[in-house]
Amino acid sequence: MAEVGELVLDAAVVEHLAARDGLSPEEARARALDTLRLVAAGREHHARRAADPGPVLTPRRAEHLRRAALARLWLTERFEPAHGPQDIPDDDRRLTAARADPRMVHPEVHGLCQVVVEPPNVTDEDQMAAITADPAWREAASQALAPVLARIDRNVPVDDHEACRLMKREVELSGPGDDPRLHITFPRPGGFELRACEEHDDAGACTKPRFAPAWTREIERLAVPGRSVPFFTPAGLHVVQVEQRLPAQLADDPATDRIVREAVLDPWRADQLGQRLEELRRQRTVRVAGMPEDGG
Repeated sequence: MAEVGELVLDAAVVEHLAARDGLSPEEARARALDTLRLVAAGREHHARRAADPGPVLTPRRAEHLRRAALARLWLTERFEPAHGPQDIPDDDRRLTAARADPRMVHPEVHGLCQVVVEPPNVTDEDQMAAITADPAWREAASQALAPVLARIDRNVPVDDHEACRLMKREVELSGPGDDPRLHITFPRPGGFELRACEEHDDAGACTKPRFAPAWTREIERLAVPGRSVPFFTPAGLHVVQVEQRLPAQLADDPATDRIVREAVLDPWRADQLGQRLEELRRQRTVRVAGMPEDGG
């Protein structure tokens, strides 16, 4: 009935399409021809691809890619398995430095900030404790803190990752206040080891904690992140924001050793690879000896 290139449209195909899809003979013939044209175009495209495979790599480029693939295979299957975290020598300088880094090896640490209302210009602890225990002073401190705390609660979400920075801004915008008995401060945020001790007895029990127990107890109750309600200690009136808690990573803990070794693995492995490549280079050096002038 018709031809498209080397493809012939059979009348039986047209009759089948007409019966199957409820088409007129002309519609069935048109659909069959469209299908044949698509088949012919596809065959022509594949024929061109077979005749012209496209750009061909030069022998030098092909050899370079082959060697690069072999190098990657050697790295992943031979070198890296033989240079894992457990293979780093205990006396390696990077490992020694990491074990002394307080960011890697540390007790439990709370990252926090706080707003403090305290007596101004008082450095003696006993004198400060006497002032902050006075009910009149506590009432005045609570009243002075109230508008600052209202700003913080209104503008600083507890779970904001920049809560401490935002709290500092609200304290600064609130101004110093007008009561000469009070000083509203925002000490520098930091990481605190709440159970740190300055003095121990002969049995090892702590006799002088670094931080006031009244302060640490309130912080240990908080969720992370969390913000305390105002509370008093001998140092004044506090509102504490805990941003994070870092679990202890102690030097004698095998889990800490794994963490430290993983931290220094990449630079140590790179150094070892450089040494190994230098050894291979020396093994493959070609030396050319000069011939005597007399040819003997």
